[in-house]
Amino acid sequence: MCCAFTRGVAGLGKEYKASYTVEASWIMSICIFLVFFTLSVSIAMYKSAYDFLMTTEADEIEAVVRFRQIALGKEVLNIE
Repeated sequence: MCCAFTRGVAGLGKEYKASYTVEASWIMSICIFLVFFTLSVSIAMYKSAYDFLMTTEADEIEAVVRFRQIALGKEVLNIE
């Protein structure tokens, strides 16, 4: 068992320490918040990329030219 427990009055039952329960509730709520926040941000990024691709024509992207400019450092140095 992962949580520590103590014997109740006259050994009649198990009582969990309240501090473990309170700490676990905080940790679980933070973890659930982080999971949903991550999902929300990833869905927003996907929607943004999808909208950009749907509004941009294929001729405007020029991925090969952009890749070569970045690889050679022309974009950083602004050399044509």
